[in-house]
Amino acid sequence: MPDLQVLNISHNFLTRLEGPSKIFLSTWITLTLVTIKFKGRYLFFAEFLNIWISQETNLALLFHEILISGRIPSCVMKMSLNFEVFNLKNNNLSGSIPHTFPPYCALWTINLHRNLLDGPIPKSIVNWSKLEVLDLGSNQIIGGFPCSLKEMSQLRIIVLRKNKFQGSLRCLKAHNATWEMLQILDIAFNNFSGKLPGSFLTTWKKYMAHKSI
Repeated sequence: MPDLQVLNISHNFLTRLEGPSKIFLSTWITLTLVTIKFKGRYLFFAEFLNIWISQETNLALLFHEILISGRIPSCVMKMSLNFEVFNLKNNNLSGSIPHTFPPYCALWTINLHRNLLDGPIPKSIVNWSKLEVLDLGSNQIIGGFPCSLKEMSQLRIIVLRKNKFQGSLRCLKAHNATWEMLQILDIAFNNFSGKLPGSFLTTWKKYMAHKSI
């Protein structure tokens, strides 16, 4: 199947993958595995990632609800140069989000919603110039309000709900950049405190554009 671009085998009861995976992955662009009961899920997941490192095609990976546990594999960092979508929501991934992603990766969507991730949001995330969707909701991520995200003007959706963020929502002048495209900011169910800055909404260019219509 040399022209295969999408493989969706989600919501089945498959237990293993037979044959050399590299043959199947030679031309894939999008792989969807949702609610699949593979044995040795983490090893299966890591095998696919290691194979895809050599791929030059822009890729989308949807590996959610298959109960992968453990840390995010280090090989993910090598793949992000040609990865566009990284969706690992509803798994059991733990540990912190890697700090070693390449500064100019191709990612435009990261969805790690509902895992067991902890630690702070890596500072290197501000260098992901194409990122539009960041969903880290329902984890155990710590730290103050991630003001550095305001430097990412291309962000459209930010979901940080149900984590362990705390402190003020105010940002230093060094982070006074404006979210030009932001449409959704979800910070519900955290431990933020203090006043809601008056400029928190009025400096969003997208919001101001809709208000003026």
